[in-house]
Amino acid sequence: MAYALASNVEVIQADILAIDFDTLFAPRPGTVRPGIQRAQEKARVVGNLPYYITSDILLHLFAFEQYFDRVVIMVQREVADRLVAKPGGSEYGLLSATAQLYARVEKLFELRPRRSTRRQRSTRPSFV
Repeated sequence: MAYALASNVEVIQADILAIDFDTLFAPRPGTVRPGIQRAQEKARVVGNLPYYITSDILLHLFAFEQYFDRVVIMVQREVADRLVAKPGGSEYGLLSATAQLYARVEKLFELRPRRSTRRQRSTRPSFV
């Protein structure tokens, strides 16, 4: 939350699937002037996505892709592998095709599991 107080950062704590980005990014009252066109600055999204709704969140973001400059997400390794899969491979499917249609998808790196006394149930996350 260190960035929450920065003037160019807006932290929105909400259910992303319930956000209507058309309303969120609509011109604010008092900012529209007749005859003056001002381009809306595109937003950047950064997040750590839960495994069980990763596809739903990505599809929601793709539906509003015109509002985003960049989306950087952390997902489970299996999801990252599906997102970057090439056509014809066993991991390639609807999510791969859709993601690659709307974005330049790349797997940046994998995080190593932290040492913990409890067993890790999920595999290592990856940044995409």
